[in-house]
Amino acid sequence: MAFREYAENFGLDMEAYDEAVADPATEARVMLDKHDGEGLGVQGTPTFFLDGELNQPATEAHGTIPAPAALSRFLADWAWVIVVLLWVATAASVLFRFLPVFLG
Repeated sequence: MAFREYAENFGLDMEAYDEAVADPATEARVMLDKHDGEGLGVQGTPTFFLDGELNQPATEAHGTIPAPAALSRFLADWAWVIVVLLWVATAASVLFRFLPVFLG
């Protein structure tokens, strides 16, 4: 599916979309981002930087490991972060819900 079809499916203003795509400033911005990524060693998507370290999981397109396996490995490596963030969010939600009760 072409990007324009995605834009139509999302219900975007197609006149504004077409103007943005035709604008040379859009291409300049995309090329700047592309060059920045290449300068950082990005070779494709998905690419993540975690604590400043490049983490680009292999995908099926690269013929190394299947994308679901890469995602599983990423989640296994970072599961503790996800758990801590969920715990903090839950604790904050409970605290803010009951804080007025405690403060009277």
